[in-house]
Amino acid sequence: MQKIRVIIADDHPLMVMGVKDLLAKDANISVEAEVFTPTELFNQLEKSLPDVVITDYTMPDDECYGDGIKFIQLLLRRFPEVKLIVLTMLSNPLIISSLYEAGVQAVVLKKHNLNEINRALHMTSMGIQYYPPGFQKEMRSEHGSAVQERIKNLSPKEFEVLRLFYQGKTVGEIAEHLNRSIKTVSTQKTTAMRKLDVKNNQDLITFCMEHGLFQH
Repeated sequence: MQKIRVIIADDHPLMVMGVKDLLAKDANISVEAEVFTPTELFNQLEKSLPDVVITDYTMPDDECYGDGIKFIQLLLRRFPEVKLIVLTMLSNPLIISSLYEAGVQAVVLKKHNLNEINRALHMTSMGIQYYPPGFQKEMRSEHGSAVQERIKNLSPKEFEVLRLFYQGKTVGEIAEHLNRSIKTVSTQKTTAMRKLDVKNNQDLITFCMEHGLFQH
């Protein structure tokens, strides 16, 4: 049986080590390279294409390719033949859904057991999409708390703007990062704040912290 060739990308060396050690136990998997930034990943893929890329969703401060949905979409456009598994701490169903819509084969939540990566990898290699445990059940849920309903009302684009704002980026920096106009980003941020029922930037940051919006 031909081995599944994999590249691991994550800005946390311990996470890379943990994933590599996990995959090393499977004789059917070969880890071809480990990289720590989107730029390093793109450079590696230009040299040699694996069967599967396992990449973190959030690898900030990469001036060339950025991170988040912009980075994932660019990766899928540039290397459409490579299957993509995304690791993330974010469990927001809007973001997860947008990743599948973009063309990702699997999303693995970091809060789950690392063995889910192995399961996702084998399903992906067989052409089967992998979903995080409970994801589809959560999406089918009709009701939630008032706060959860407010969060679910955010669009993926609004959620991405808030994620970058929470990281400390200005509206101008977010616009440049996402390749949108400052006016568009400002409108999306304002709309998101209205949906979350927060009045100012401090309230927005507090809301995100209290509800673990970007820390799941």
